[in-house]
Amino acid sequence: MRMYILVSEMGCVMADALQYIDTGMVACGGVSVASEYLHRFTNATTRRTMHAALDTVARELGTDRDAIAWHRISPAQYASVRSALASKHQASTVNKCMVAIRGCVRLAWLDGLITHDVRDRITEATPAMRIHRTARHGRTISMPDYHAVIDATHDGTNAGVRDVAILHTMRGGGLRRDEIAGIDVSAYDATAGAVHIVGKGNKPRTVYLPQATRSAIDAWLARRGTGAGALFTRINKADTITGAGMTSQAVYYIVQRRMHACAMDIRPHDLRRTYATHEARRGTPLPVLQRQLGHASLATTTIYMMIDDDEQARHAAGLML
Repeated sequence: MRMYILVSEMGCVMADALQYIDTGMVACGGVSVASEYLHRFTNATTRRTMHAALDTVARELGTDRDAIAWHRISPAQYASVRSALASKHQASTVNKCMVAIRGCVRLAWLDGLITHDVRDRITEATPAMRIHRTARHGRTISMPDYHAVIDATHDGTNAGVRDVAILHTMRGGGLRRDEIAGIDVSAYDATAGAVHIVGKGNKPRTVYLPQATRSAIDAWLARRGTGAGALFTRINKADTITGAGMTSQAVYYIVQRRMHACAMDIRPHDLRRTYATHEARRGTPLPVLQRQLGHASLATTTIYMMIDDDEQARHAAGLML
């Protein structure tokens, strides 16, 4: 049986009509609305993002996220929280907080603790902020710098072989770090030179890889073996390959460590941006890039292209009419 309990601002359990009981009770007695909300995310990266958003909202309310009485806060108070957050954080952060608020309020509404009208008024009080994209976020890594990192990572160890394969798969296929962590060895098609991915929203797609990436994966499999399990596995301090899979956070640390070893501030998502930018410069059609990256919208794909004004001007100057 699963039970979640809404808690007042002082952290006291509200005993009257404040609990939702379904079949199958958890041993600890109950979980908060915030915990139940986070539990519904199957994607680890999304869950981590919304966890941080709820903590930000809780700090603004002066309490813990599990002690927020979502049903007791008026629409006007939610609007006040939004204004306070907007004065301290970027629009993208505020928007994540608003999504978290609306998600938890929806759970309270499903439990019958707030009316349909109150839920709608809270939704109107917590709209998304408009984001003006006047500058590109993130960065790309040049080919000479990228090859310098690869050369430094090629140290002959099992970890080095694995990490080269990870870097090449991210740079050569534009994969997200949680997608890297989630690849099963059976998802790699050596004949087609592709990996079958389940991306955001559990959407499947096939990502085709360049020859350098395929060679790097093959070199890793020669060490790992082709037995069932995660394609990229953990390696212990003795450089022994284990059968355990990796987390998204572990992939982040690997990229960060390899980049910092070469004095470069490049993160996993920057490799995805680099892939999109370089493919656009090579003339890869936008719809092809969209499918490779797993974007629902072409507009999202264009954001990943780090094309500056000078480059845009050069292309315009060379246009023949």
